[in-house]
Amino acid sequence: MLAAILVFATTTKVETTIPVSVVDVGQIEQLNSTTNVKDIVNLRVQTNLQLTPTGMPIRGISVNTRPDQLASPFNLRGRVDLNTIPTAAVDRVEVLRDLSTAVYGSDAVAGVVNIMTKADDIFNSLPTDTRINPSASLRPNGWTKLDYGYQPYNVDLSLSYRKEWTTSAGLQFETIGEWKYPIGTYYDPLDKPIASQYFADGQPNKELQQALGGVTVTNKEGESTQILFPTTKANQYEGFTYAGKLDYLVPNVSLATFYSDIKRSNPPSVIDKFIESGKYTPAELLAIIGMYAPEGEDMNHLFFPLVEQQQNPCNMDLDAPVGTMWIPTNPAFQTMTTGVSFSRMTFNNLDVFASLNNDPVQSPAQMRVLCMNMEKKEPAAGVKYLPYRCQDPVLREITGRMNNSNFRGVWDQARLWIYTDKATMKQINAKLVSPMTESAFAMALADVGIAGGLEAKQFLDKDLFTPSLLSGSAAPDYAVAWISQNLLKNLPKEVAKWLDTSPEALTRLSASDAEDYEQEHLVKVLEWCLRSASPDVRKAALGFVKKNVAKIPVAKGKVGDLCMSLYSKNEAEVKLALEIMATDMPSAKSKVALEYVVKNGPGDANKAAAKALLAGL
Repeated sequence: MLAAILVFATTTKVETTIPVSVVDVGQIEQLNSTTNVKDIVNLRVQTNLQLTPTGMPIRGISVNTRPDQLASPFNLRGRVDLNTIPTAAVDRVEVLRDLSTAVYGSDAVAGVVNIMTKADDIFNSLPTDTRINPSASLRPNGWTKLDYGYQPYNVDLSLSYRKEWTTSAGLQFETIGEWKYPIGTYYDPLDKPIASQYFADGQPNKELQQALGGVTVTNKEGESTQILFPTTKANQYEGFTYAGKLDYLVPNVSLATFYSDIKRSNPPSVIDKFIESGKYTPAELLAIIGMYAPEGEDMNHLFFPLVEQQQNPCNMDLDAPVGTMWIPTNPAFQTMTTGVSFSRMTFNNLDVFASLNNDPVQSPAQMRVLCMNMEKKEPAAGVKYLPYRCQDPVLREITGRMNNSNFRGVWDQARLWIYTDKATMKQINAKLVSPMTESAFAMALADVGIAGGLEAKQFLDKDLFTPSLLSGSAAPDYAVAWISQNLLKNLPKEVAKWLDTSPEALTRLSASDAEDYEQEHLVKVLEWCLRSASPDVRKAALGFVKKNVAKIPVAKGKVGDLCMSLYSKNEAEVKLALEIMATDMPSAKSKVALEYVVKNGPGDANKAAAKALLAGL
């Protein structure tokens, strides 16, 4: 009898054949006791990915637009919940035997080797981008808030087995078994908004102001006017790619140009009515705006002038949402962005409140910000900063992560520099007083990548994706999975070299004083490397385990079954795998895999070693 059958799957969305699993013949025999070798040889497998909607659509990105200020089209990127993928669904692999490769072709064994790493490839085959045009079907004379999002899908691998034979009547078949394997969750981007809200021009609207950023000014007679922050003239965002440094988009800003941008970016009636009321001249309105333009003293904060020190002619209610760009009047200085939502209200020349949002360093006159141009000068006294509305969905997403967290750290600033300056960990640490660790940078890099803020060529940047990030044990699970996946896929030779030359980066995670999460991280990284599609990575990981058995006791019985290497055609790799199989490091010892080495493995010494191991099972 056959020990196993190699199953090939064709996804429903792409015409690509992907080896995804091996099904034990015993499963088939339970359904049909008459199954024999001949039947199995003629067995055909119908497989596909089944995407089943689950739950309601979830919000991803909000866009605020109006007919006279159209938002740019962009690509909404699909995403996969990697943490839901059970490895058992795709990595339990045994090998074909008792059938010559002529039955399945010369690539059959190679197909088995690839099976264990195909879970991510299945998801990579799914469509990931949907083009969004947020300017369609807008109502006039007001703002429309459009919420775009994703439809979650449960992804199952469906397998249907049938016997086929030919008679005079043609092809005949009999279905003998069906299985379904849960793979994970895919979030499919929707091209239509899942919700919308219209804000008519007229009375000030606090919700709109909090979303876009702006200020409501109330004069002594109680008349209120809402002024929203302006957009930059060069509104050139394409998809999730930042179209240029802000010093290019806005080469120079002054109070006068800012006033013109306000008039351009607000409904025509707003500023005109404000001035036509006779309460303020354009010069007086410009002076009021200037009073509320903050200055900088360091790279983390902007400071508003205290209202009690000025003759303030009106009360003001200001909101600066995350991602608000604060552009300096001197272009030699860095552009800043709001990292934590900020609100400020003044009444009768007194500061009433500012939103703290779990940030103890914010106050009515002090706003938490992040730098966007790392090579320019840091904020300094005397340099005014003027607010512009963020049009970039990636920038809003990145700053939103800081706003939504109760923890502050260097990773907040790192996210911005990775995105706006394409900065590496080395470049960022050269700017910071306290350098960031691999764990902190791994989280920051994963956040930017998940938000869609990396260009394709950056995934191949050896200085950005350094293998040392694999030692970042304190990074959250989602970041560890994302970093590892991309390193093993895009830079396998660099990972292999790092495993060979820097073993202490991982062995320290198994030291006697190591925390539980560090030890768990070590085991996880070793498992991923030993399952890698790259022979170089697998050999390096095997070499690491062999050399450091005494230093990594926490990995005892947890490094997997080494099947990927046992099925390899590389004699040196198989030799290493067999040497480790003779220890207590593997989590399982596959009899079928060892039998394969005895019969088909490269090198007589390896066949003998596998035979000896079999005798001890």
